[in-house]
Amino acid sequence: MLQLEDKITIGIAGPIKAGKDILAKYAKDYQNTLFQSLQGNFWIPQQLTIINEQQNVDLFERYSQHPQQYAFEFQTACIANRLAQQNQVDNSTGLVLLGQPLEIDRHIYAEANKQNLGNSFPTYEQLYAEVKKRVTSPDIWIYVRIKEDQLPVLLDRIAKHGRPGEKKFLQDPSYLRENISLNEQFFATVRQPVITLDGTIKFFNQDNTPLNTTLAAQLYTTIAQQINQYKSPHNLTLDEWEAIDYNRAQNGVREAKRQLRTYLQQHQKILTIAGPVGAGKTGLAELISHELDISIFRELDGKNDQIIDELLFKFLNDKKTYAYDLQKSLLPKRVNARIELAQKNKSFIEDRSPVEDQSIFWRRLHQQGYLSNEQLSELKTLAIQSYQTAPTSDVLIQLLRSPTECRKMILNRGRLPEVKAWPQEELVAMQTLYDDFVQDIKQYGSHNGPAVDINLHQFNPKNTIHQGYLWQEILHGLLEQEKKG
Repeated sequence: MLQLEDKITIGIAGPIKAGKDILAKYAKDYQNTLFQSLQGNFWIPQQLTIINEQQNVDLFERYSQHPQQYAFEFQTACIANRLAQQNQVDNSTGLVLLGQPLEIDRHIYAEANKQNLGNSFPTYEQLYAEVKKRVTSPDIWIYVRIKEDQLPVLLDRIAKHGRPGEKKFLQDPSYLRENISLNEQFFATVRQPVITLDGTIKFFNQDNTPLNTTLAAQLYTTIAQQINQYKSPHNLTLDEWEAIDYNRAQNGVREAKRQLRTYLQQHQKILTIAGPVGAGKTGLAELISHELDISIFRELDGKNDQIIDELLFKFLNDKKTYAYDLQKSLLPKRVNARIELAQKNKSFIEDRSPVEDQSIFWRRLHQQGYLSNEQLSELKTLAIQSYQTAPTSDVLIQLLRSPTECRKMILNRGRLPEVKAWPQEELVAMQTLYDDFVQDIKQYGSHNGPAVDINLHQFNPKNTIHQGYLWQEILHGLLEQEKKG
């Protein structure tokens, strides 16, 4: 079974009074913003767990007053607290914000405490090494940074809101300087990704002024974007989807569909399906329309997809005579249909890509001599002009199916004009034109976005896990296009 993570742990660190607690405090208020980091990820629940630093206040005060006497007890108590935190991490899913991870105890506070620990330091070091085997490191760090030349910011915060044990730093700030220096050293060498925040901004102040919600929203949005960058969602192959535990896979399918439906509700997008005659474009378009709750534009608008276009009917029975007239009539029909649907400002799907007329049928009819050079040139010019004022499709779903299987589909649905018009050898000839289809359509400017290939020798539209793969491919394609701007 393919194992997938169910959480992202985020360690929060920085100098004393940098603002770590403030960041954790307001995280719940902006959890929906943080969940943006999970867009495109279907395996990590949209849950937020905040595990704050646990500290014995009395012990901290005793240690602050008598550091040599209580150094070992204080540092080992910190390790015990990190073990307790790990139990919470183990039982959490989603985004897990972790205050004061174990590495900070060792590489910053214990490092500064070496002299006070004295002969006990090797024992502490051994204890740390053993506990480190049990405690997982954060996937990502958030470093609330205060540089040494910004020390007055920390002193001001300690003067206003510092604990009694911290007040001594006002007279002798040397420990604060060392604390800043050790943080800088640690985050210069840490192996995990680091999100660095400016700890001097007003958001991290602990005064009683109202929270600047605009600044807070920007800050948590920045964090979400960087989490998503550092922990990009899995882009699983179809085989990998099938290798996931069944129940987990079904949960992933539901989440993928929910995210994609939400995205299509919030952003108007045009999805279009391409593929040879008999590939099953209409059936898949109907599935997508139903599952994603978007409207559909059908190539054939008769009942049960019967052919009601008289010119199309004539063409299927006599391609040579009606090739030019049909293609010239279809172009404005398809382009205008896209324009009209786009004016509703809602996402929709086309059960056939309009540009297949240009890239596949025109080229094939020209090969056969059913379109002259002059007619092809005229139609191309008209198409390029028409698409200049029409909305482009955002996702192109290209169905891959062999000519033999397509011919079987044509025979099974039993439309006599199609059975006559699309024999096996004709489907084979047209198949070669699909090899450069995505490249060829660029000349018309009808599509601007990702192309998703669906191999119907492997993909079963009736299989819900396979559907999850399709939702993933569409959503990830749209998100990637969004990043490109």
